[in-house]
Amino acid sequence: MGPLLDAALSYAKAWKWPVFPLHGVHGEGDAIACTCDAGPTCDRKGRHPRFPEAIQRATCDEATIRQWWAECPDANIGLPTGATSGIVALEINPAEDGAATIYDALEAGHELPGVPWLDTSSGALHLFQAPEDPIKGRLPVDRGLYLRGDGSFVVLEPSTSEDGSPYRFRDGAGPGMVAPVPLPPWILDKVAGRQPSDAKPPAEPDGYIFAVRSAADIFEAPISDADWLVRGLQLCRGARPAIVVAFSGTGKTLILQALVLACVTGRAIWGSELLLPNGRLRVLHLDVDQGERASFKRYRKLARGMGIDWRAEVQGQLCYRAFPPMSLTDEDAEQRLLANVRGYDLVIIDAFLGMIPGEDDNKATVGRFLHLMRRVAAGANVGFVIIHHTGKGGGDGSNAAIDPKRALRGSSTIRDNAGAVFLISGEKGEPKRIELTKDAEDSDGEPFEPIYVEFRDIPIGDNPRAALDIVAVTEDEAKERAEEEKKKQWAPTMKKALLATQRCPGISKTKLFDDVKGNRDVFNDVVAWLLRKGFVENKGSDTRHKYELGEVGQAWLDKPFAGSRRPSGDVRTGETEPDPEPE
Repeated sequence: MGPLLDAALSYAKAWKWPVFPLHGVHGEGDAIACTCDAGPTCDRKGRHPRFPEAIQRATCDEATIRQWWAECPDANIGLPTGATSGIVALEINPAEDGAATIYDALEAGHELPGVPWLDTSSGALHLFQAPEDPIKGRLPVDRGLYLRGDGSFVVLEPSTSEDGSPYRFRDGAGPGMVAPVPLPPWILDKVAGRQPSDAKPPAEPDGYIFAVRSAADIFEAPISDADWLVRGLQLCRGARPAIVVAFSGTGKTLILQALVLACVTGRAIWGSELLLPNGRLRVLHLDVDQGERASFKRYRKLARGMGIDWRAEVQGQLCYRAFPPMSLTDEDAEQRLLANVRGYDLVIIDAFLGMIPGEDDNKATVGRFLHLMRRVAAGANVGFVIIHHTGKGGGDGSNAAIDPKRALRGSSTIRDNAGAVFLISGEKGEPKRIELTKDAEDSDGEPFEPIYVEFRDIPIGDNPRAALDIVAVTEDEAKERAEEEKKKQWAPTMKKALLATQRCPGISKTKLFDDVKGNRDVFNDVVAWLLRKGFVENKGSDTRHKYELGEVGQAWLDKPFAGSRRPSGDVRTGETEPDPEPE
């Protein structure tokens, strides 16, 4: 154990003081820095909590304390003041004549009892028992004197101060030597009689008093650039989580797993040079939907298809957990998630509903879980991508019939609190369309063209589907693939329609449908295609159809076949487009 952990456990066990971790301080001289992201520029080095709501989560539980300091061995030790610990701190600030105020009080006959006394880089802290009437925040008492109560805290020995010196209890005034006693009456009188107009703005933000930025900061301070993970997909560290929305069966998880493998190896995502990760990223995949067996098989199949040597390229970059033993609804969810995602660049969660068991995603309150994830993203400097399901599609049941901006299932607060929102759509066998339906907050407003990706099976040995690659294609290529897929599905209907027009020249559309049967929409699409390609002709009018077999259709039906095998391209086999094509 280290000295900070030893001390934290001692405070909790011996004195029943609940503790929590603060950011630490490292370096010397001009190189002194806080362990937070601001580093040397932090204006509260070592004096602010390591995670949100840390003050409220202060504890005497040994296991929790050990876990905190195992994760952050250099964390300073915080003691919440007020009702949580039963301790209030009298802060004496010499720079504001606090020491002179104490001397004046002593000369006037008042007493300052012996209590635990901490020396700090800016003065001293005397620890008293909390009074019955609560002290709120950091309360000005007199010139250079403040009381720290509910919502505030003190930094305990042997933490390191912002100038590199240690926090120390004065000799003979540690918690093992003296104990906190009630506040002296003269201080309580000042607290009870203090009018709001007497309050001096605190020099240090603590508890309920928070730091603010001036107008000069607003208009002149440098604004840091967004820390992009994949700029082409608007994936950013420390920002609102991106959401990928898709129907079941669109291959959304496979598409995301291909993205993960590209990110950890530094490859172009889906083979598109417009979608390059910012170097090799460390990725954590939290799976609450598929399970290990399915996920592992897919990763291996994709790695083979992408030509990835996992030992050389993925080892140490990708971690996975199926059904993690936590959810976003847990009381300590923020703390646990923060602890588990630190050290990663990108975290994939599949799927959102699995992380909020028992919650109704149609309720507006569900947005709070996105707020929680954003705080964790900022605290851990990580990016989140969440897979979520769509709402219901159009009346035809196709996933193309849904309004992209309303595709996301559940309350509108999910979309409102998300970063970039992507919709994946496309019918079975067709390339999938990836459309940006909401920009990330750090977006520069550049237009985002829809991305089309197709699944390509790659044979290895006797297995025609041993490997898989997911590749970006152009919109024209996507349309061509979609039409080819439709023609495969149309083949039985096309064959019936051609034979019906051969048997009954001048057949009406109604009679033709009665002969063909099947789905009315598919039938209409097939007839339109046959007319366009010259396989059938309409000898009637636009309202009174009289269909006859065209020359192209007759030539195709008359085509001789050798034996029982039909040539490649024969519509009657359902393989590809009919041949020959009209000029």
